[in-house]
Amino acid sequence: MRKMTGVALIIICLFAGACGGGTETASQPVVIDSPAPFEDFELTMFNEFVLVCENDEAELWADTEYSNFKVVSKETGAFYETKQLYGSEGNDLVQNSQKSDFTFTYITSRVEATTKMLDNYSMSLAFYQAEYERMENGVRCYYLIGEKDRLSLDLFPYFISMERLEALVLQYLDDDQRDEMLDNFYTVTSEKVVRKWAPYTKDGKPNVAPQLALGRMNKYFYELGKYTPEELAKDNAQWEQEPPATDVFFRFTVEYTLDGKDLTVRMPLSEMLSDDRFPVSEVTLTPYLLSGGAEDEGYLFVPDGSGGVIDFNEGDPLAPVLQMPVYGDDPLRAPFFYKETFNPATLPVVGIKKNGIALLGVIEGGAEIATVSANVAGKMDEFNKVNVSFNLLYVERLIMTGGGSSSPKYLDAPYGGDLAMRYIFLEGEQADYTGMAGAYKEYLREREMLKRNEPSSDAPFFVEMVATAAQERMFLGFPVTEYDAATSAAQAEEILRDLQGKGIGNIQAQYTAWANKGVKNEPLTKVSVPNSIGGGKGVTALAAFASENGIGFYPAVRLQSVGDKLLGGFTASKDYARTIDNDYAPRTYFDIANRTVHLTHETYLIPHRLPQYAQTIGDNMAELGLGGLGITDAGTLLYGSYGKKTQLMRAGASGYVSESLRNLESSGLDLLFSNANAYALPFASAVTDLPVTGSGRRAISRSVPFAQMVLNNDVPYSMVAYNADMMSWDGFDEYLLKAVETRSALKFIFTAEPELMFGSALKKANSEFVTYEQPFYYMTRYARWADAVGEYYARFNDFYRRTAGAEIAAHEETENGLVSVKYSNGVTVLINYGETDVSAGGHTVPAKAFVIAE
Repeated sequence: MRKMTGVALIIICLFAGACGGGTETASQPVVIDSPAPFEDFELTMFNEFVLVCENDEAELWADTEYSNFKVVSKETGAFYETKQLYGSEGNDLVQNSQKSDFTFTYITSRVEATTKMLDNYSMSLAFYQAEYERMENGVRCYYLIGEKDRLSLDLFPYFISMERLEALVLQYLDDDQRDEMLDNFYTVTSEKVVRKWAPYTKDGKPNVAPQLALGRMNKYFYELGKYTPEELAKDNAQWEQEPPATDVFFRFTVEYTLDGKDLTVRMPLSEMLSDDRFPVSEVTLTPYLLSGGAEDEGYLFVPDGSGGVIDFNEGDPLAPVLQMPVYGDDPLRAPFFYKETFNPATLPVVGIKKNGIALLGVIEGGAEIATVSANVAGKMDEFNKVNVSFNLLYVERLIMTGGGSSSPKYLDAPYGGDLAMRYIFLEGEQADYTGMAGAYKEYLREREMLKRNEPSSDAPFFVEMVATAAQERMFLGFPVTEYDAATSAAQAEEILRDLQGKGIGNIQAQYTAWANKGVKNEPLTKVSVPNSIGGGKGVTALAAFASENGIGFYPAVRLQSVGDKLLGGFTASKDYARTIDNDYAPRTYFDIANRTVHLTHETYLIPHRLPQYAQTIGDNMAELGLGGLGITDAGTLLYGSYGKKTQLMRAGASGYVSESLRNLESSGLDLLFSNANAYALPFASAVTDLPVTGSGRRAISRSVPFAQMVLNNDVPYSMVAYNADMMSWDGFDEYLLKAVETRSALKFIFTAEPELMFGSALKKANSEFVTYEQPFYYMTRYARWADAVGEYYARFNDFYRRTAGAEIAAHEETENGLVSVKYSNGVTVLINYGETDVSAGGHTVPAKAFVIAE
């Protein structure tokens, strides 16, 4: 019989000594290399914390019975633990997760794509299958997952011939035992003997038999009979049976280390041991480290929109568990199905404010495959919690032709890097989401993961000017597409001159649809600028004017996709990314009116190709005399490639994206991004279209300007253009209030020509000439805004100058509905979104207005 012997439990009786920067104590750790059985140890130390290590700021303690770790601040004595050991609500799976270092899901059947979730408390710690090893500044933990003595159906053949059953088992049994085998455990047919329990239930899950029945079968087969695991393998091979994963074992390594007051938790997947037949598909690290009970006061923080807060115990009871993929959905996964659109989570962070402390969790390894999950107390158990899970193996069900059935398709290999979280410990005035934002900003600065642009004395003003609109016309009886000027280069220069004449300084100008047939986005290996806007010479002159007048100028391009007519050395078979069914990966557009998916006549480039393509683009832009470039996709969009020959998960693709952006920057280009993901921030000279609200998920209690606080004074950023989203605001005054609250620059979209020219392009969106990416612009003609835009900027710039160079020190919504924003230079801004005047702090704040108090 296959049987797993118990793994020795190595107990560190005394974790002594110091982490880096501390003082080593006299007592040394005692590690028992060849331990006696667990029961032989005295239990006086168990369920008590022993010191692992310490430094000048904190101590790390461990309770080795439950593998529970505690970080204690030396300054205040405040602490937190990595688990919830005393939960009383929830089913067994939930309560086991509360006590676990991690939970994981593995594939039980590749054919059926069925999965099973396990935790390391009930499947490792409960069986004393854990080992601990001291390491510098922490401890390394080894967990064997599996029930070492539990019997399962896969120990016994599902099919066996009567001859083999007789020879190996039945002849060794008495009459009663023989009758029980053939009446209760097996059924004799004309061809073979069949086990009573099939490998899988009707819903595809591994079948389970009573342990008493399995115990008697084990006795008959392996103790009385002459059956062996080798004979079982012969029977499975003869009848082509793949046993389900009912008795699978895994070994995971988890490292806990102390770095100042930060706790890092790392799972090196290269050290994971598992059965290749049953790959691990998902891991959730420290599922209850960021949790608070129903009696605690505080909130959860999630990277939703600008930043989302979920108040303890107050979530929408009907809202589903919040699940938010970091860096948004992969567009190559199920590309032809409708997906509800949300602002993507651009920053790989989560957090909790609990009573007098706060923790910020930073995903240091595996962010590209991570999903943030959050839930409030009262749904699954009594805890408010947020955690991060990692999708290690890409699997997708492919719809089969006819009948609507599906079949699972897997990547050849799962993600094999490290999974890592850093938990930053915040106390006192820093123990809130404002402190979390400051801590994350400092984290990025220290690692040179945030570009440090010098802040300006005047507020940035972002303007997007649309160069062309596609028009379909007939020529000699054939339809042709021409690109008429919506804002020629000369007209764009006139607009910029006029803006500066109105006192608007620090202009950041984006120029879209300007080259290579505009939104059709033909490859930029060669740049073709339509004559309607002045050709290449016109754009070069416009760039020179911007440079001479201190204007940031960013002609916009798409880096990751190209039009369907390949030019310039591209080869579809080599350069197109592929979906998991090995098809070329198209950009799709979902028509919400009739709920159908359409192609945009563009295809995603394989990530390997991006660095070389970016270098070519950089060289071409330098020839045009451009000093900046607007990247509309690569800073926000992340995908892999999943074809037969080349398989690349998003975790591998992000490196190629970063290399591409580095190549553009090395060409002397300043880069502007739209709502950039964290990996683009080291290259960002400006960020536009940063959301100032949440995504609309019902689980979120309120939005906070977390992303803005991270970028403030380092990277200029703007809101979404006012005249692109006018229906979301109760007039410009409300838009201005949100700009002031988040210290976000104003943005407008301008065209020199009337907006009606985009209408004909929209009508032809189904044609092969114009893609679904052709937007229809409303209220963009500059003449509509020329008289007001100077006043709008002056109102915002007055506020901006009074907070120049200062950081947001506190942000809160008061009981009377005011939002109070305090800056590090002593300025406080009171913002009233309500319909009536409100008094606060000796100031009266009019309705729909703000007051600056110094």
